[in-house]
Amino acid sequence: MLEENAVPEDVSLDRPAFSARADVYLGYVPMPSLDRLMGLRDILVALKGPLASEPGLRENLQRRVMDEEFHNRVLGRLCCSVSV
Repeated sequence: MLEENAVPEDVSLDRPAFSARADVYLGYVPMPSLDRLMGLRDILVALKGPLASEPGLRENLQRRVMDEEFHNRVLGRLCCSVSV
């Protein structure tokens, strides 16, 4: 019988229960292209936040995101790299 604060002898305190973050999947399978999409999604969600009400910041971000070169660099690669 163990006391209230006692640790069982067969439990190792040196080794964590999970060896790495790769052992846990939080909503999606981590892949490089998916990580980029999730990062882009986070940026777009932030545009809906309190900073989005500042007109200078919003116009600057829209100008950069709607730029054709930016579109080709980010979305062009993602669209072309998808294989079935």
